[in-house]
Amino acid sequence: MIFEKNSLICPYCEKCFIEPKVLPCGENACSKCLPESGCFDCLVCTDSHETPKNGFPNNKILFRALEQPINFEKIEAKNQEFKANMEYSKIKLDELKSRMVQLEAEVIEHCKLIINQIDLNAEEKINLINNNREDLIKMANEYQDKCLSNLTKYTKNLAELSEEVNFLIKDKDLLLNKKDIDEKLEKYYYVISKLELSQKEIR
Repeated sequence: MIFEKNSLICPYCEKCFIEPKVLPCGENACSKCLPESGCFDCLVCTDSHETPKNGFPNNKILFRALEQPINFEKIEAKNQEFKANMEYSKIKLDELKSRMVQLEAEVIEHCKLIINQIDLNAEEKINLINNNREDLIKMANEYQDKCLSNLTKYTKNLAELSEEVNFLIKDKDLLLNKKDIDEKLEKYYYVISKLELSQKEIR
């Protein structure tokens, strides 16, 4: 464990610890700096402490540290190395945070491009569908016009056929008395065939 120079100095006598004791507040003091009995105030935290009958417990960690030769230059070098490592870690952490912010911005921008491309493709598809829709509607209208035109033509033909049929019906009693009976029969069958053909076409 590395101790700073000040951490080995007693706050009461301001000298290197001798038989360091640990107080209830966590501070340390030399055994000779503490009263043998009664109450006293801690010089560091100002808490009031009562001296136990058996005295305050030893700070074993400080004891072991004080038993070893203290090389403050080595301790200071270790502290400087530790501070340098902490500073380096802080720099790397800041770089990582900056990179994370940059990556977040890149992800957002990339997703925007994808969404824009999706919208563009969707718009192209919609335009294509609309164009096909217009073509299909145009074809349907043309088909409708053609059908209606044919129906109009067939209606006209049926009207003409109807007149011819009515004429033949009225003229049926005269067929046997006419010299052109064969011609009228031929016309009659022709009208009937046209009527049947028109019915098939309408269906």
